[in-house]
Amino acid sequence: MSRRRNDDRRREGRTILTRSWRTPFAGLLVAAVVFEVAARLLFAVRPPPPLSSLHPYQMPDRAHPWHALLRPGFVETHAEAAEFAQHTGRVLGEEYLAGLKSDPAQIFVRINRDGFRGPEIDRAHAAPRIVTIGDSCTFGMIESSSYPRVLEETLRRRGIAVEVVNAGVEGYSSRDVLMELGRLKALRPEVTTVYLGWNGFFNEEQVFGHPTFATVRLIRGVARAVTTRSRNPQAAALAAYTKPKHPDPLAREVTSLDGFVPVFFPEIRQIVREMRSIGSRVVLFTLPGLYEVDRAPTEKMLRTGHLPTYTDNPYVLAKLSARLNELLRRLAAEESVDLIDLEVWSRTALNPRERYFFDSVHLTDEGQAMLGRHIANSLPMILTSR
Repeated sequence: MSRRRNDDRRREGRTILTRSWRTPFAGLLVAAVVFEVAARLLFAVRPPPPLSSLHPYQMPDRAHPWHALLRPGFVETHAEAAEFAQHTGRVLGEEYLAGLKSDPAQIFVRINRDGFRGPEIDRAHAAPRIVTIGDSCTFGMIESSSYPRVLEETLRRRGIAVEVVNAGVEGYSSRDVLMELGRLKALRPEVTTVYLGWNGFFNEEQVFGHPTFATVRLIRGVARAVTTRSRNPQAAALAAYTKPKHPDPLAREVTSLDGFVPVFFPEIRQIVREMRSIGSRVVLFTLPGLYEVDRAPTEKMLRTGHLPTYTDNPYVLAKLSARLNELLRRLAAEESVDLIDLEVWSRTALNPRERYFFDSVHLTDEGQAMLGRHIANSLPMILTSR
């Protein structure tokens, strides 16, 4: 009888212990579910944060404060650009402008009344029009050296009447371009070039997607906000630019990108189809960058280049761009659109690479001019091929 009582007591003890363990666990589980649901609702109704640290020639879209537009009618000289860089702590921009040794009164940035960089658009549309869609790699630095301007001037000198509209905007991703498709299609370009991808790679969620759980995304966002507020944006950007790099072509984060498709890639496909729908001939550009998957970076490259915040390995950025270039080549074939393979061209034309890139993705003015002439050499062959 006593043995039975002892067994009953032990069973009762285990039951109490199990209940005491399950009670807080169940509470934590319920709290986690509630927090996850609340986080999802928050992201569903909360708009993205508004833009900050804009250049004088940029302004937020009134309807979408997280989306930048160019300020119509804006004109900035070299002296004004240098003063802005100095007063806002843009160290790299200040160094670049100081090294130009150009006339301070020379025009550095000019935005036409339609909100595109460059001269006013011909209302008569008398010549075939090329619209160059892109980001800061298309916007360029000095206006006269930006590849859209060099492209236009080179073709005109050869007797080819053409108007080139620079539709590049600093900071633009494919998502931003989709918001501007109405304006771009209204230009009715005979040819549209598309040079996009770098800004997508520098935004972790645009390239890899959101975390599975909204809670993780919320915690990550709060951590970033705290970090940003602890120092000004210029200091944060400079710290990211100068952080140590550890090149390793065999790292798991590199090899895991075999067959990878960036989350933003379908948006590029949509841009191609939308511009084709108005009868524009679309030409895709592959991305040339400072870092390459099959070439070890030099010490100067490691000092010059910059990387996304989620990696310190230059081969990650090189592999991402190589994968996108493979996808762009395939997209051109699938959609029957043209492609100018800037990555292949750059391997011989931009050599040594550190001479023509002033960071991981942006060409120097010399490199921009070379790019414009190369596109000018390629476009006539494309336009006469059909």
